[in-house]
Amino acid sequence: MKKDIHPSNYREVVFKDMSCEEIFITRSTVAAKETIEVDGKEYPLVKLEITSASHPFFTGKQKLVPLSYWAEWVCQCFSFSAPVGCAVKWFAQHGKTLPAQKGLLTAEIGCRKVKGGTISCLSSIPLLNVKSIVECFTTSPKEVLFPEPGVDMDMHYMKLRFALPSKKISYLGTIFITTLESMFFYMEENWEMLCDDIEKGIINPKVRITPEAYNEYSRKFKQLLTDFFNNKR
Repeated sequence: MKKDIHPSNYREVVFKDMSCEEIFITRSTVAAKETIEVDGKEYPLVKLEITSASHPFFTGKQKLVPLSYWAEWVCQCFSFSAPVGCAVKWFAQHGKTLPAQKGLLTAEIGCRKVKGGTISCLSSIPLLNVKSIVECFTTSPKEVLFPEPGVDMDMHYMKLRFALPSKKISYLGTIFITTLESMFFYMEENWEMLCDDIEKGIINPKVRITPEAYNEYSRKFKQLLTDFFNNKR
């Protein structure tokens, strides 16, 4: 190996995930303006907003983001109206009108408790105001979009199971892009299972779901399978 080929600033650097305080030490040439002491040794410090230590795809845990009433209103209005508006514009540019179709929403709307009290996480406004008609414009049933407190289900699986067989999807709606990204990662990792379950009209035994929901959705998925093949004839 040739000598003196490494950059002069190739040294050990601490990368710190600011959302969970996790640190990683590795070699890098990245520029750093701050330093940090770890186990009595000083290292250059690079701060990161998110890493594998905090991203939901790697942790398997949903990250709750506290929002004010007004910020939540703006986020939900934008996340719901923006994709629909883009779809309307695309159809208009092609001399068409947006057909009466549905969209895949990635959110679960409900209140959750965290340390220090109760916060509203993707809740109450404005989607709760249209809860009674939400199935008219989304592929997911109300029980998936508005889960009861404490319900533990694999929501990515449930939403994709209702959305993928549908031919009436014209938009994807999300408030946080990482939620949509996480769903796409899930689909990439589990596409064979999803396709197999859709084809057979079943729920894979490995999927996290309550017994009550399993019985209810098993019937719905079998009906979706029947409807799908009836529409192909």
